[in-house]
Amino acid sequence: MDGVTYIGSGVSGCAVVAVRPDGDLFWQTPTPYPATGPISLAKDLVLAGTGRGDFVNADPHPAGAVLAMNRINGKVQWQTNLSDAVLGRIAIGEEKAFCPVRDGTVVALDLKDGSKIWRQTISHAAVLAGTALSGHSVYAVSSDGFLVLLDASTGELLEKHALNDESDPGHRNLCLSSPLVANGRVFVGSETGGLRCFIGTASR
Repeated sequence: MDGVTYIGSGVSGCAVVAVRPDGDLFWQTPTPYPATGPISLAKDLVLAGTGRGDFVNADPHPAGAVLAMNRINGKVQWQTNLSDAVLGRIAIGEEKAFCPVRDGTVVALDLKDGSKIWRQTISHAAVLAGTALSGHSVYAVSSDGFLVLLDASTGELLEKHALNDESDPGHRNLCLSSPLVANGRVFVGSETGGLRCFIGTASR
């Protein structure tokens, strides 16, 4: 609805709330785990990634879930459980939700029912940044400093590019910047390589 703000409530809340423009609560829906990442909207659905662990600390018993809620009343339309937390923004397109998972994978879910379409491992390090979609390509970043390009239909890994400085590759897994696609370019920050811009298959 116009003017409504959708917010995930973190560790102390475990909920998604919708707030009217005047500040009044519109609806509130409990979540199985903290919902700390950005909320994504897909037509009449509100999507939230949830899970144990955070951007710094993995949970000793990892678990996560993506919930799709009705935009009007907050009723859960579907819930898909995952092996770890979804902390970054979920990209929406081609009737799919592309979810960055803390265990180093990207998972594509069917927007209709939440069923898993594909799952692709992109790194042994966490995927903390949000995903981005452009055309038939999904962009994701691993915290150890790699930008990957995946086929949106199949999850096939098409390209992989290092983001950090070659002389200082980074050792703290701090590549947290979500890729931004604009004007035929992909912009993404890194731990030691500054801001990178990619055009096609060549980095600038």
